Amino acid sequence: MDINNTTKVFWQQMLKDFTAPTSLGVGQISSSSFAGKKQYADEQLTISATITAELQSFVSQYQINVDTILQGVWALLLSYYSGDEKVLFGTAFSGRNSELPNTESVVNFLTNILPIAVLIKPEETVLSWLQELQTELANLRQHNYISLAQLQKLSNLPSGVLLFESCVVLEDTLFANFLPAQNVQTWEPINFPVTVKAKLNPELILQINYDRSQFDRISIIRMLEHLQTLLIGVVTQPEQKLSALPLLTDSEQQQILVEWNNTNAKYPQDQCFHQLFAAQVERSPNATALIFAEKLLTYRELNAKANQLAHYLQALGVGAEIPVVVCVERSLEMIVGLLGILKAGGVYVPIDPTYPFERLSFVL
Repeated sequence: MDINNTTKVFWQQMLKDFTAPTSLGVGQISSSSFAGKKQYADEQLTISATITAELQSFVSQYQINVDTILQGVWALLLSYYSGDEKVLFGTAFSGRNSELPNTESVVNFLTNILPIAVLIKPEETVLSWLQELQTELANLRQHNYISLAQLQKLSNLPSGVLLFESCVVLEDTLFANFLPAQNVQTWEPINFPVTVKAKLNPELILQINYDRSQFDRISIIRMLEHLQTLLIGVVTQPEQKLSALPLLTDSEQQQILVEWNNTNAKYPQDQCFHQLFAAQVERSPNATALIFAEKLLTYRELNAKANQLAHYLQALGVGAEIPVVVCVERSLEMIVGLLGILKAGGVYVPIDPTYPFERLSFVL
């Protein structure tokens, strides 16, 4: 199949920033039990009737196609997971060539899987970003008569490396319920590491087909929940900035903000901090106490350096209630200084080294 120069330039421009497929970056495993095998499984999540109705209302009110919404939501999730501002994934397009006769009557035959590059703009509103994305997708459809093999050659990815690891498809029932009848098309399964599918029955159902040799079930379930959270944010808060859209589920927020912050612990109330530290040194002298950049200190090493500094400070006259100013960037030495001062009996007084000289002089 030949491609014209305009289409060739279009795809080269889209793919030029990618030298590797956008990685999901979560839940990826390496299991010997699946070595050399590709075993696929499905997980699905049913969106409530209320949110499905919200989605239908959003489509009707703003004239944003449901495929654009779902592709946008997946792009946002990919960006969250990968840390990339520009992401690449696949989706199903009709492979009909408008120049060929009678192709509009062909169903379930010419569907093509092609890549989409999406730029995330954190400060833009949901609605304006989706409108831009829909325009880009419409433009892409003008150049969809091309194969993945041809696209591979136009990209900067090495031969044999997938252009994308994830794909988004919509089943024909979803098109039939949300879009004009002439846009109806069906999709036949093609196995990618992760394929996101959507259908109506009658609520919206999100399904992920995944390669079990690469992803674990719990991560896929969490992925679906994150998709749901983003989708709810998109259809209920269209004027919200992309950066403000929620990602975490209610249970994850509870875990992070409440459970993980429940750090109360019993400890001797009649001992000072440096005495508690000394007891820890006795319990685990060779355990890592501090890590900073590529440096680390064990409890024994940290204790030795702090003792050395404490003796020096005491020789200078530091004792009970004597303030000792520490003006230093965050570092291992800063912690040595804190402990050394407490061991000498002094009072630790930190000041910020980024302050202007006049401010430092005033504080001193």
